[in-house]
Amino acid sequence: MINKSMIGQPAVVVVNLDAGKNLFFYKQSKFFYPNKVSDYFFESVKSSKKDTVLIEDSLPNILVIQERTDKRIPIIVFPGDTLIINIKEDNSLYFAGTKILEWTMTSEIAKEYSIVEPHMYNKTYKSIVDLESDIEINKNKLLSIINKYKNKYSISKEYTDYLLREINYHFVRSWAYHKKKNFKNLEIPTYIEDSLQSFLNDSLNFGSISRHSAIYSYVQAECNCVENLFPSKSEYAYLFDFINKNYKGINQNQLLLSILYEQIKITSNYSADKDFFQRYINYFYQHNTDADYRKFIDSLLKNSMNSSKLALDSINVVNLNDENENLKSINSFSDKYKIIIIDIWASWCIPCLAEIPASKRMQVLYQNKGIYFMYLSVDSDKKNWMNANHKFDLPSSQSYLVTEVGKNYLKNKIDLSSIPRYILISIDGKIIDDNMPKFSDPNFQKIIENNFNP
Repeated sequence: MINKSMIGQPAVVVVNLDAGKNLFFYKQSKFFYPNKVSDYFFESVKSSKKDTVLIEDSLPNILVIQERTDKRIPIIVFPGDTLIINIKEDNSLYFAGTKILEWTMTSEIAKEYSIVEPHMYNKTYKSIVDLESDIEINKNKLLSIINKYKNKYSISKEYTDYLLREINYHFVRSWAYHKKKNFKNLEIPTYIEDSLQSFLNDSLNFGSISRHSAIYSYVQAECNCVENLFPSKSEYAYLFDFINKNYKGINQNQLLLSILYEQIKITSNYSADKDFFQRYINYFYQHNTDADYRKFIDSLLKNSMNSSKLALDSINVVNLNDENENLKSINSFSDKYKIIIIDIWASWCIPCLAEIPASKRMQVLYQNKGIYFMYLSVDSDKKNWMNANHKFDLPSSQSYLVTEVGKNYLKNKIDLSSIPRYILISIDGKIIDDNMPKFSDPNFQKIIENNFNP
């Protein structure tokens, strides 16, 4: 339970930075897809500084804090909390404030296993027994850390209860995903059904990393009506009716929003038959009770009508030989490639750097399968860009620094207001998706495989 006396009081986040340090974290929004987040970036160049952020919400929030490129710490803040973030000389983080023990415990958990990224999505299990055994082993690792702190210190019950729910969401999501992927005919066991009921009744939902995606994965497993990654038109109609019949209120709103998003943004189904989907959109508008969701769908529909092409040879860049040039025309890629993925990044952008290892894994996964990966940096300092290229060993044939002329072109074409930004274009230059999920997100591969059969 939330301390009612704290409701209405903002959580305060204080970031202390020594010279030359920076910090990035994001706050999960109420939208299912992870590119709908609030980002916070702090940097101190020449002298130490302190920044303060107010998190004004009546519910707990999870702040996903980037400690290293390969480690994200999900810190739970409640209304009225004060979280102080400090960075050590080796760039590791340490926390102070109202829940120092709880936040230290969560940091230790993040070292053992990430509940932020669904790592189990990339595994293949031969049997459901292997899957459940793996879940049990990893869950017990996390529970042992929580029990160690509970036995040694006076730990907040509201914090551990929320954290335990988040861990449960994570593993149920993984179970449901693999059920749909490999074990379609398996009956859903009672303990998973019971978990769903606790998810549906959980009012502390908008700040969760995994709650809604766990419910959505469960619904697809329960419906057992989607054969491939995303529903076809007929499967969508069945799934829409299934959700409408079995789920109500905010849960129905979130689920219908998710399947509409997929059809409009990720698949080509909506653009191929807008008349078919219009009645479902009308129903959503009539029955949805959340104004933000309507605005979100409105923006998706508007963008789908404004599909355009990206002329690569209109983007002015500097290559690693320090030569100014325009990128090659899209036609020069047509003999060897079928789609192009553009990663817009910068050396100072922590979340950008965090995704580079995942982007390189994707290149290995899709090697010789007709996908070209291009890195476009928007750094202002050429030396910093070159140093980052060297550090991450980015190929000279794929990595470029965008000039001010090139930046203006990108801003006009794709409304480039923040990074990282991932763009998928076809070999004729058509923008398929101008704001893809990050490389480490399972939805990244889903979009690739839905638009292209490597």
